[in-house]
Amino acid sequence: LALVDPVAQSTWDIYVGGCFSRAGDEEVKAVARYVWDLQAKEEPKWEALGDGIAGVIGGGNDPQVFAISTSDELGFFGGDFANAGRGVANNIASWNHATEEWSSLGGGVYGVVRALQAAPRDGGVYVGGKFCARDAPDVCNLAWWDEVQGWKSFGGGVKGEVLSLLMSSHRLWVGGRFAIPEAAQFNLAMWDGAAWDERDFEW
Repeated sequence: LALVDPVAQSTWDIYVGGCFSRAGDEEVKAVARYVWDLQAKEEPKWEALGDGIAGVIGGGNDPQVFAISTSDELGFFGGDFANAGRGVANNIASWNHATEEWSSLGGGVYGVVRALQAAPRDGGVYVGGKFCARDAPDVCNLAWWDEVQGWKSFGGGVKGEVLSLLMSSHRLWVGGRFAIPEAAQFNLAMWDGAAWDERDFEW
């Protein structure tokens, strides 16, 4: 392994991303899965995720995955890359654990995805970074995506860059370098599903 940045778990499997071309003895492309089933008799092993992550929009540096979040059915991967599997993804894609196939999230995004938080109960994923959705250019930096609604903003959006997302007790914590004009919040905020928390977190 070279540079490994995000790590996530789905059931027994561990998913890693970053900028690398080998995991153990397996040739991979920026993402890999460590099959780690304590109940199985087989030894743990590294596996590629199909054809992996490839290409950088506009050329230049190697593709890189900055964020991973998983549910029982899907793994979401975000970063700075052009393709997932053999299809165009534009910096964000999902991996189906059962079918082992990559899918794009609409037309993807312009810019870089830095944070992801899957929300299986609601059937989608929260996305953070410095970007605008290709299918919805007014949806930028913090967004919700699902197969029914596509890309959607919430809470009036943010100005700046989102670097981390965490779901706790059905509330979404958002961290980064940003301002939320609608709530007068800066760099750290909490979304309760309907509105931004009005408390001052003193950031």
